Amino acid sequence: MDAALLQLAREAVAALQTGPPPNWAEIAGLVVSAVVGFGQIGLIAWGLRQMGKASEERNRQLDQQADILGKIGQALDRQGAALDRQGAALERQGEVLAELLRRTA
Repeated sequence: MDAALLQLAREAVAALQTGPPPNWAEIAGLVVSAVVGFGQIGLIAWGLRQMGKASEERNRQLDQQADILGKIGQALDRQGAALDRQGAALERQGEVLAELLRRTA
């Protein structure tokens, strides 16, 4: 009896190892899964490329804004220096006027 059970177990293992041949539905399922998987990979790659382009455009715009702000800052510095010179000239003018008033008084 042990020999019969051993033979039956061997046949069961052999049947499980070989299995039935795949049918058309299983093959179609694998093909569909592969197409969907590659489609997802393609969409992800396209999305990453679009994100890279958007990042480059944003960086370009930020660089332009930084250049403009730098030029505005330089213009404001020049304007501030001119105002300082005008203030100093007005102070000197006030001193001269005060001296003239003292002399005429």
